[in-house]
Amino acid sequence: MSSIENDDGSLQTLPRNQLIGPFDGTLGTDNVYRLGINNLYFSATTSLYDGADDRLVPTIVQGTLVRRVKDYFEASLIFGYDYEYLVSSVAAGENAQSFSVGYAIQYDEETGFNVEIGSLVVYRTGVTLFGGNESLGLSSTSRVEYELGEAEVSCGAYNRDENVSAGGCEAVAYVTYRGSLMATVREEREGVYIVRFVDGTWTMLGDG
Repeated sequence: MSSIENDDGSLQTLPRNQLIGPFDGTLGTDNVYRLGINNLYFSATTSLYDGADDRLVPTIVQGTLVRRVKDYFEASLIFGYDYEYLVSSVAAGENAQSFSVGYAIQYDEETGFNVEIGSLVVYRTGVTLFGGNESLGLSSTSRVEYELGEAEVSCGAYNRDENVSAGGCEAVAYVTYRGSLMATVREEREGVYIVRFVDGTWTMLGDG
């Protein structure tokens, strides 16, 4: 139990209408901000310590943006809470809670299509599953392909309101758990997303 927790494990609350602090702090070398001609990178971490010099609830936020030309870019964001280390862009550890998201728009020279690739990774510890506490990792990847045009068909997430697709939109997201495919997600009607699970069941997202 840390000094910010009560005996029952709940977090202590701050008193109202009372000034807390001041606190001593230093700007560590882990906090970085870099801006290039076509790219941006930043990393911010907090490392709080109590009176016994014990580290309290480390938090990290990292982000990158690479924009090669106007409509083609890559972006990613990582957030981690109470983490110990980073593994493949995931903040992990015994008590870690984290997620990472990424999205990229590329041009496929072989097909002449735009390709949008998205990713989401969620990492949770202390999840009660089958009667015991476990670490839980859930990931989802998406891929969208479409040919540029001026038809009244929208496709993908970027410039969606401009109807940039010439038709033939192919978009699918895959949801995996512990490396196994659990479900696929497709927009089978405008604004309606259907989740189809590997056992044959399905559910609908959206207003229908």
